[in-house]
Amino acid sequence: MPWSHCGVPFILDHESCPGCGQRRDGSAPSLAPGGGALAAPVELSPLEIAMGRAALQRGYLSEAKLREARRTLAKEREAGKKTPGGLVGVIARMVAPDQRKDLQQVYRSLQQEQGGAPAPARPPTGQHRRPASATATVGAAPSFASEAPDPGGLPTVAGFTIVRELGKGGMGAVYAAKASFMDGVVALKLLGPKASELDVDRFRVEAKASTRLRHPHIVQIYKHGQSEDGRHFIAMELVDGMSLEDRLIGDAKLAPRHAAELAAKVADALAYAHAQGVLHRDLKPHNVLLDKAGEPKLTDFGLAKLEDRTRSLTASGTVLGTPAYMSPELAKADKSKIGPATDVYGLGATLYRALTGSLLFDSGGMAGLLIKIVTQEPRAPRELAPEVPEALEKIVLRCLAKDPEQRYPGPAQLAEALRAFLAGGDPEGSGASESKRGFFGRLFRSKQE
Repeated sequence: MPWSHCGVPFILDHESCPGCGQRRDGSAPSLAPGGGALAAPVELSPLEIAMGRAALQRGYLSEAKLREARRTLAKEREAGKKTPGGLVGVIARMVAPDQRKDLQQVYRSLQQEQGGAPAPARPPTGQHRRPASATATVGAAPSFASEAPDPGGLPTVAGFTIVRELGKGGMGAVYAAKASFMDGVVALKLLGPKASELDVDRFRVEAKASTRLRHPHIVQIYKHGQSEDGRHFIAMELVDGMSLEDRLIGDAKLAPRHAAELAAKVADALAYAHAQGVLHRDLKPHNVLLDKAGEPKLTDFGLAKLEDRTRSLTASGTVLGTPAYMSPELAKADKSKIGPATDVYGLGATLYRALTGSLLFDSGGMAGLLIKIVTQEPRAPRELAPEVPEALEKIVLRCLAKDPEQRYPGPAQLAEALRAFLAGGDPEGSGASESKRGFFGRLFRSKQE
């Protein structure tokens, strides 16, 4: 429930006051855990975090620039300088005028959702300013806050009232929307008007794959169809939180046990999807959402492989997936080897990132990255993060074996190994028999032909 400290309404159930940083339990202000470019050196209000994500997702700021913005804010607060709008104000100074106008619309929408209070700037440590009323602003609003909003910036879809944009991608955009067929707010994924036939096909695959899945760690699909102007949409569960990528922006990482616990739950979701005949094929931190309780939700089945699908989305020889988390068989477009162990690799690469704060390989361009994925071994996790237990490192490296036959047969066996590690047992004793590996592998590979 929202609460108030020093007269500033507290929203989104964070653990400290956005006005002065005082924690809910009464302890002194502290730095926010995790969050990468949105983490230390200063604690941020929910609105500041949301605006930072918006600038990053739109490409207005790089991860390095966002970290620079946070350092600038920290220095200004240490010097006792007022920073209108906090991080929002710093971002407004860094982006171009047309980008400020776009961010202004996002800012206004977020203000309305959060009761009309602009993002407060926290006083320097040791100072405690008390606004005159419960909705007063600590510090002035950022420079674009006074500009008039653009009322025509949001699309219309029959049956939905779109509230605001959540993010954009190559295929389209995702919006928060109120649906006429249910209470509450949903996430409305809307395909762009210039989408290709392949984009439309992948969108349909996501709708078809996700609609059949009902699992506590998979984002639920409520409805899919086409708008009056012919644009395809998917209405899905709106996860109130952030993606794992948001937590890991920059070089941030998770505590080993926490990372293992999250990975085990995602593995459970994958095992369920596989049992329904669905391979994900695009596992990465972007596609793991974390709700307010920190529980993971797997999303974005746009590249999924359906067991009963008669036509493949890709021709032989076409690379499919996100390069940084792509398995060797996907990098080589070797359809004969794509199966349950492909998703094991993707989850292993995601766990590697969560444990070390690093990608498996430096990029060096698409071609160079694909060659490294196929031919080179990644650095051992403990070389980058010595605090990672050896048993957990062995689990990760088994997931990342070049040969699918050397990985865990499927996510269920990976989950078993992770829980054995968490219980202090022997992860090496976990895993399925070769016959079980062969059954699931044949189940999917036979559909690739």
